[in-house]
Amino acid sequence: MSSIEKMYDEIRAYKQSRTITTAIHLGILTTLRRLGPTASLYDLSAELSFAQNWLAAVLRVLMQYGLVNEEEHSYSLTKVGFQAENDQALKVFAGYHFHCFNSWAHLPKAIRSGKGNSFHRQRIKDKDFCRSYLMSMAEIAKSHIACLEQECGDYFLGEILDIGAGPSSFCRYLVQKDRDIKVTALDLPEIVLSAKELFREFTNFEWMPGDFLSWTTSNKFDVVYCGHFLEYCPKEDHRLWLQKIRSLIRGGRYLILVLFLREGNAAETEDLDLFEISTGLNGDNLGYIMNKSEITTALQESGFTKIKIKRLPEGPSYSEYLVTCQTDINKEE
Repeated sequence: MSSIEKMYDEIRAYKQSRTITTAIHLGILTTLRRLGPTASLYDLSAELSFAQNWLAAVLRVLMQYGLVNEEEHSYSLTKVGFQAENDQALKVFAGYHFHCFNSWAHLPKAIRSGKGNSFHRQRIKDKDFCRSYLMSMAEIAKSHIACLEQECGDYFLGEILDIGAGPSSFCRYLVQKDRDIKVTALDLPEIVLSAKELFREFTNFEWMPGDFLSWTTSNKFDVVYCGHFLEYCPKEDHRLWLQKIRSLIRGGRYLILVLFLREGNAAETEDLDLFEISTGLNGDNLGYIMNKSEITTALQESGFTKIKIKRLPEGPSYSEYLVTCQTDINKEE
């Protein structure tokens, strides 16, 4: 396929993506599984309260992707369809992106003005969106929990602050193992409200509503954990954000980061370029994805030492990295 042919495919891709995410979001695959292999168009339409002609059109697209089979006017899931229906991470990821689709319509305005539209800040007032976001992030995080525990679990002792916690999957996992730790999970109030409804709370785990940039506390923590938080920081503000994080950590204790980092040539970073753009559509500012050298320098300049960077095993998201470091006791403020 030539570069021009690929561009045609990429330009058309929004139609395919929107159809598939809508089908999953509306429960078409789930209903097909429940009704069994002899579901007619009338049965599906009646069960879902959908217009038959529109439902038939969507089913044809699902057939093209090998998710649905039609035989003698009856519809059923294929093997791939069953796999997709049983893949909880895929389902919640599709549900989240179903909601995110409209944010990209604001890209022209963002390019002209230099400002994002705070899509997440607006949409998190909708509980359905919040739940889709949290469930998607929780499912994706599952793939790395065992690896994170092996690589850095021993650092998580004492008082832990999870910044931009979302579902706080890793910290909730550690708390459930009866470890001698206390976790404070900080995120925006709307996120925290939905997280409390979705996830079990523990006596040594506290959800904390607040915006990191304006949140204050007199407490200091033994560990600060940030899972995909720094990517939303504008390039010019990295030192400011990291210095604030540094101020929250006791001397000689730990900062643990999971984040996307750039490596290789530009052709290999297309997905990261798209993610970087999405930070500006989802937040107030365009974020920035660093490379290994940039994150190392930013951490050193902000009072961190013993910096280690390790690539995590491939998961359902982009390539992720684990960064561990300590506060430099020689640079105590």
